Amino acid sequence: MEYNMENKISNSTRLVFVDKDREIPAGTHYGPVIFNHFVLECCIAGGGKILVGENEHAVGVGQGYVLFPGESTTLISDSVSSRTCLWCAIVGDDVKSAILAAGITPENPYIPETAFAEIKAVISDLYKMRDEADGGAEYRRTAHIYRILGALLRESAEKSTSVHVNRAIGIMETKYNQPLTVSGIARAVGLDRAYFTTLFTAATGVTPYNYLTELRIKK
Repeated sequence: MEYNMENKISNSTRLVFVDKDREIPAGTHYGPVIFNHFVLECCIAGGGKILVGENEHAVGVGQGYVLFPGESTTLISDSVSSRTCLWCAIVGDDVKSAILAAGITPENPYIPETAFAEIKAVISDLYKMRDEADGGAEYRRTAHIYRILGALLRESAEKSTSVHVNRAIGIMETKYNQPLTVSGIARAVGLDRAYFTTLFTAATGVTPYNYLTELRIKK
């Protein structure tokens, strides 16, 4: 079932769907498919791989990953054993920002291994409450989504901050004499402009625009 919370909760973050796929037969191919939402999936039995565009990623028990909206994706069970997974589809500006801030991208879709157990437990809770329809159900589901985002950021925010900022500085240092823009640099490191500016300023003490301007003057 799809949960429509747009009229009840002002924030755009919401649960779209949650399910548990049991014992998907060995060798099963699903896709290619293009999702409209972010899909977080936890593999709890069996294994296989996912194809995102031209990139292939192996998955097994105890691994979780994120499938991005707009990306051509194929999910394949391994050829020996069936696969069971627990997953949810979620949307929202906070969802996108947190996933990218955690360093998760279509090229590196894995959630941190240390966050797997917590995220699996939260999705399991969402699955158990999937039929709840009282006046507070949507708020409880949204709270669970933020638990997932909090787990992602707790484990990897510090690391991803360093990665994003260092990549941005590398781009500026090597392409300062080209028509760079803050928006273009943000896209190159996989972040939206506003969040990138906040991240960069917190790490360096200056805005990316001022950093680039001072670099150009220095060069």
